Amino acid sequence: MKTKLTLGIGMLALASAFNLQAATYTEDFSDLPGWESDWLGVNSNIQNYYGVGSTLAAPGGGIYASDGTYDGIFNIVFDSVFGSSIDTFSMVVAATPPNPNVYTAFVFTAYDMNNAAIYSSDITYYNTSYPRPMVSFATSNGLSRFTIVGYGYGLPEGNTIFGGVQVSTVPIPAAAWLFGSGLIGLVGLARRKN
Repeated sequence: MKTKLTLGIGMLALASAFNLQAATYTEDFSDLPGWESDWLGVNSNIQNYYGVGSTLAAPGGGIYASDGTYDGIFNIVFDSVFGSSIDTFSMVVAATPPNPNVYTAFVFTAYDMNNAAIYSSDITYYNTSYPRPMVSFATSNGLSRFTIVGYGYGLPEGNTIFGGVQVSTVPIPAAAWLFGSGLIGLVGLARRKN
């Protein structure tokens, strides 16, 4: 009876662990520069174009973003453990217009953990109109990175605004199995003592 009770408690703990690991994270950059030590700053290489610790926000909110290389191509990379747990992603992303006659500025492309392109969309310039454009997609294999590449009308660095970044994550199966096998080991140990 005691072993069954221990096993039941263990299974309840395992189910709770699954529920606790699922989460939704949002970053609206309202706490400049506090976001740099929050989930997005810690789990990706997104930077403020104006430097670490900058409190300069984009008009209407968000940051002028960079990946820190200033080479004309954004390559935003997520931490592999965090990235593999992402199942949905959305972000407000807009470009400031160096040329008011050109409306399509950059291409946003997202890649899963196998480096396969899973989403692609044009990013249009905006002036003072709101709401800003949003990219949003789901993935069954995590999110390793996304790129933003220009059409030649201006550099993404300093001309691209990120805001309202939101991801939802699911439990990582490998961690769950590791936890489950540890739990089974503890049950076995308790059984041997009895």
